[in-house]
Amino acid sequence: MNRFALGLLLVVCFLTPLIGGQVFIGTQAFDGNLRGPALPFSAHSLLGLLIVGALVALIYSRKVVPLPNPSITLSVIVTMLAFGMAGAISSFKWVSWVHWLEWLTYALALFAVVAIVGRERGPRMLVAAIIAGCSLCALQGISEYSINRVVDPSWRIFASWVNPNALAGILLIGFILALGMSVSEEDRIAKFAAGAAAVAIGFALLLTQSKGGYVAVTVGVVTLIGLQLLFGAKKRVFVVIAPLLVLSILVLGVRSSPATRAGLSRVEASGGTAEQSSGFRQLLWKGAIEIVKENPFGYGLGTYRYESARSGLTPQTQFTHQGFLQIAVETGVVGLLAWLSFAVAWFSTVLRGARRTSPQRSLRLAGIVAAVVGSATHNLMDSDWQTYGTGLTFFILLGVGIQLAADGSLPEMLPKPARLTGIVVPSLIGLALLHSGAVEFTKANAQAMLERRDPNAARELNVARSLAPTDGEVYRLLAYASPETARESLQRATEFAPSTKNLRLLAQVLVQTGDQLGAANALMQALRRDPNNLPALLMLIEMADADDNTQDLHRWFSRIEAVQSTPYFKVRALPELVPTEIAQASLIAARHFPEQGDRLRIAALTTFAEYAKLTVPMIKAQLRAGGSEYAGETPVEATAKVAMARAEGEQMLSAYRASGRDTAELEGLLKALSPPDFSLPK
Repeated sequence: MNRFALGLLLVVCFLTPLIGGQVFIGTQAFDGNLRGPALPFSAHSLLGLLIVGALVALIYSRKVVPLPNPSITLSVIVTMLAFGMAGAISSFKWVSWVHWLEWLTYALALFAVVAIVGRERGPRMLVAAIIAGCSLCALQGISEYSINRVVDPSWRIFASWVNPNALAGILLIGFILALGMSVSEEDRIAKFAAGAAAVAIGFALLLTQSKGGYVAVTVGVVTLIGLQLLFGAKKRVFVVIAPLLVLSILVLGVRSSPATRAGLSRVEASGGTAEQSSGFRQLLWKGAIEIVKENPFGYGLGTYRYESARSGLTPQTQFTHQGFLQIAVETGVVGLLAWLSFAVAWFSTVLRGARRTSPQRSLRLAGIVAAVVGSATHNLMDSDWQTYGTGLTFFILLGVGIQLAADGSLPEMLPKPARLTGIVVPSLIGLALLHSGAVEFTKANAQAMLERRDPNAARELNVARSLAPTDGEVYRLLAYASPETARESLQRATEFAPSTKNLRLLAQVLVQTGDQLGAANALMQALRRDPNNLPALLMLIEMADADDNTQDLHRWFSRIEAVQSTPYFKVRALPELVPTEIAQASLIAARHFPEQGDRLRIAALTTFAEYAKLTVPMIKAQLRAGGSEYAGETPVEATAKVAMARAEGEQMLSAYRASGRDTAELEGLLKALSPPDFSLPK
């Protein structure tokens, strides 16, 4: 083994669960935290560069390099090419480019593992490093719960990952690997360490309250036990029981303690909560299928968040909560078929002849296959492959599985042209990773400057523009940094990234400059991507109101009011997030249609009261946890919305009293609309 290359891979395996859990959700101000949401691509690039370094170091020093068998090698290459081709027709080319780079590092990781780790010590060391990283991540999550349960006993842990479900995706891999290692290792200390890691990771997995995670880990554990029995290790199966028993005792402790009993409230909840979660997922899946039917060639990697509302069934979401369907939406039918072909090639390779290998090796392979099966199962309910930390770990395990298989890889003599290609291609990918990381860092730094009103933000963004002239996000930020050129910047932003957000921003600027027709055209483009987009419909209503155009106002208000009866509005990803655009539109319509005025105002005030009851407490909870907003809702916006609704209600109450009408309902609504207090307790 090349110790330097192996060392780099071990660092990658350990760091991936710790810094690979964020995804791009829009440019955030950099606060010095590499594990936060500001620099996801930069963190991923760091891991990718380590992989590139390991692979290049090995190929440079060796003429004979182990490679996966031809069926796997070919299927990996075809899959990556298919994924890249979808980006060529993407409307968000920069987004698709950087996400394709991430998938390319997945493929490089697989080849690097096969080339570097060997068949005995190397696989054990990589698996141990993954378990160590997951254990540290789990301990962070447990500590996070111990702090936040005082304020919110039902707190779901994040441990620096983008959401609890994504965290569950990596923890279930670590849990299954730890259980497998507790069986396959001969050394008692190693067995105990693996079992202890399994308990810690399993307890953290419990605190994510991810029902999909529980289902997937159950499938993985059953697979692990089944393979161990198949490989003739009946006596060792009982070793798996010990960590599971300890974990069961911890669960009973959580359930019986008054201080932590609410910690499993989401898991034990039935009825509305469960229906909301599963119902929204089903709508996402139906919508994804409709989108694939509409465009079977794919929209480009990383674009689901922009294209997901085309079906009109759900608002735009980051993930489709189904890894296979997200691949189909982003890379088309060809990409999905290539991915499935790769899966078939891998499973047929690693399972073929597994019983002919040594008992120790077959037991290690059982742990790898079980973790892969568990992760694939979780991808039926979440988009784990699209979260870099899980996707990279998954591919590393695929590489380890190939090395543990009976005939998964063969040493190949690389002629000089092949060795040169093996050095140049990863090096170019490494340079591209550096480039994308530099662009992201520059944007995050500029965002921080914008928030503190630093005039140098425009200069920083011009640097980013020179580095990435097709990144629409750069032009959107330039519109804030240089208001005098906002129109031109936003036009460029919508050219390279025609998201509904960018199109609405362009419409706002066009309205301010008197170009009503241009603004309407921009909003119509937004509605083609998201036909029920409430902010865009509200803007069209506000424009009609400003022009006193009753005909257009009636047209758009009828459309936005109709959304209220659709699953798009009724079944939400976050039940506590109450949309207020229809309520705001109703208050505008009430002024133009006096015969419906009281009905519209009461309906609007009812929505705002629900917002004050459900959304405002979630904003407060996020503030207490150190955040600044809840799903885009900030304290400033919440205060303004409640104040506007209360002023409208008080005016209506005065009119009711003057006319002698019953005011009980209005008084109840006004009581619910008391000014929110966002001050933190001392």
